[in-house]
Amino acid sequence: PLLSDALAGLRCHVSTSVKNYMRSFGGEQSSSDFETSLRMVHQLFRTEVKAVDEELTTIKQIVREAIQNQIRDPVTKYVERLKFVNYGKSFYFRPWTLAEFDAIKAAESC
Repeated sequence: PLLSDALAGLRCHVSTSVKNYMRSFGGEQSSSDFETSLRMVHQLFRTEVKAVDEELTTIKQIVREAIQNQIRDPVTKYVERLKFVNYGKSFYFRPWTLAEFDAIKAAESC
């Protein structure tokens, strides 16, 4: 069954967040659904991620288009200059280039 069907009628929510230097999860639940929440966290760590080529292709296309749009956006040049003034040449604040992005092997990251 779908997760939404399995959680129907329960007040239980678990979410994940992936950032540059941090991965986290959080959630909320009613006290009566605490066990369900713990089971969801358990599944989160036990689930094996399998790459699906069609999904990876779609995601790469979305990110590629976002990079292209960012390159064309005039506000981006201002923001890049602002970051340079504030942070210098730190790689952390440097925007992606299409060459760097195309070099990523998405299937290896799963």
